Amino acid sequence: GFISGAETAFFAISPVQLFELKESQKSRYKLVYDLLERPKRLLATLLITINFVNIAIVVLSSILIEQIFDFRNHQTVGFMIQVVAVTFVIVLFCEVMPKVYATQNAIRFSQWSAIPVYLVDKVLRPISSLLVFSTSMVDKRMIHKGYDVSVDELTHAIDVTTDKNTPDD
Repeated sequence: GFISGAETAFFAISPVQLFELKESQKSRYKLVYDLLERPKRLLATLLITINFVNIAIVVLSSILIEQIFDFRNHQTVGFMIQVVAVTFVIVLFCEVMPKVYATQNAIRFSQWSAIPVYLVDKVLRPISSLLVFSTSMVDKRMIHKGYDVSVDELTHAIDVTTDKNTPDD
């Protein structure tokens, strides 16, 4: 929830607030600004962390549920309960609630999470850099293969493909 909230808080900061962070003398505000100077790397770091945490939650909850409940005779039921319960907990407590709070308190939450996010960014930098590099390669290929179509060309294409012989209803 903390990392999901941090993701939302960092990217909910308005341009005006970002300028205020840049001009501030507070070290945490400057750290928030520094992290946002490289938004793709910040996002990659946060998403990698969220995935690691979600996997850990699933593995640990599975082990815990197996120790508490005996689903040997009803493995399908046990699996369904685990999936529904863990999904509910992750979505509610690790996604929705932290993101709602972080949206309403973007500066406060980003300031509060700046140091932990900075440390995670340092640790995960090799992985996040690889992710940013690979997505930039995909972006470049998408731009090269993109189509630049004008409104007139779209209108002409619609006119050509419209069957004029169909009766009006």
